Amino acid sequence: QNVTMIAIVNTNLTSAATVKFCGHATDLGATTALWTASATVNETITIPAAGMVIKYFTGASKRWWFLGVAPAGAGTYVEIGRVFFGSYYEPTQNFAQSYGHSKVDLSSSGRSIGGQIHADIRSQYHEFSFPFPLITKTQKEELMAIFTAVGTRGDIIVSLDPSGDLNTLSFYGRLTDAMGFEMVTQNATTEYHGVTLGFRESL
Repeated sequence: QNVTMIAIVNTNLTSAATVKFCGHATDLGATTALWTASATVNETITIPAAGMVIKYFTGASKRWWFLGVAPAGAGTYVEIGRVFFGSYYEPTQNFAQSYGHSKVDLSSSGRSIGGQIHADIRSQYHEFSFPFPLITKTQKEELMAIFTAVGTRGDIIVSLDPSGDLNTLSFYGRLTDAMGFEMVTQNATTEYHGVTLGFRESL
C-alpha cells in the first residue's frame, strides 16, 4: 500500500520530542538510528503546540514501516492514543465555502428542587457537513470508493486546510450519512453530480 500520510492522535508528546517515520523494503530492526541511516522513506514528524500531529508527504509502497519516538519533555511515560498511516485523497473540486461546522456538547443539565441548575460535564466533539455541489463523474467515483472502503464504520482523517492550518483543522472521525449523489447536469460527453458528506469527530 502506498503510504503518503501519518497522524498521531491523543498524545502527550511535546515539541521537544524527536519523532521519525520510516519505510523500507526489509526489516531494519528496532532502533531508530538503523532506520534513519538506511530507510528509503525517512520523515521527521514535528509536534505542534496544539492540534493533531499529522504530516502529508511524497509516499512509497514499502513492506516495513517504523515509528521511532524519543519523548524528551513528555514526562515519565508516553501517551499515544492512535496512529493512522496510509494514502491520502485530495479532491480535484473542493467542498463549498458554505460548509457546516458545529460543536456538540454531550453534557447534561437539570434543576434541583430549589431551581438551581446543575450539570454533568461530558465530552464535546465536532460535526461537519461538506457540500460538493458540482463534481465530475471521476470525482464521484473516487468519493464512492472511499465510502465503499470505510462506510460509516471506519475512522478517517479529514484536513480542512492542509496548507494553511494543518494541525488545528484536522480531525479524525467517521462519515455519518449515506453517500447520496444527485445528477446535476448531463450531456453526451460529460456529467456533473452533487453530494453532501456528513462527518462526526470520534472521541
